[in-house]
Amino acid sequence: MNILFISIAQILDPRDGNSIYSHLAQVLTPGRKEDVKFYQNGLIFANNNPMKKILVLDDNSEMLLLVKVLLSRYGYLVESVTHSSDLVKKIKQFDPGLLIIDIHLEDGDGRDICKNLKANPLTRHIPVILFSGDSSISTDYRECDADDFIIKPFDKKIFVANVKKIFDRNTLSLI
Repeated sequence: MNILFISIAQILDPRDGNSIYSHLAQVLTPGRKEDVKFYQNGLIFANNNPMKKILVLDDNSEMLLLVKVLLSRYGYLVESVTHSSDLVKKIKQFDPGLLIIDIHLEDGDGRDICKNLKANPLTRHIPVILFSGDSSISTDYRECDADDFIIKPFDKKIFVANVKKIFDRNTLSLI
């Protein structure tokens, strides 16, 4: 059994000032709530599925939490970094099967980070999904060899389907 603990202290959504709990309720799918235990300091997700590893780079802690909760709910093991300078070290430690990188970061541009990762023989095999709230970028993500692009805010089902598609494609290429 895989167990993931997510700390969710008093995080407020900057859009409406509501507690992040209201957004987590939207992420949880009906019929599987028995896998989730609420505690004062966080949530524990437990399931029996083997987890595929995803590393997320975003400087927005609320977005990181939502992505972690959503993808964890679907059986993925998710780690995150908030600074691009920490990414390569975390890749070496965590060995992810997918990277999800925000384009507009305080300390860099996700497209440049993707280009550097794809140019590096040690990381070029790792698929990259770029995401951003800027929809005008949706046409130029391929210039940096990203595997996909998702516009924020995203529909959770489409987001999960895109992640699954990347893992399924890579599984098929190994056969």
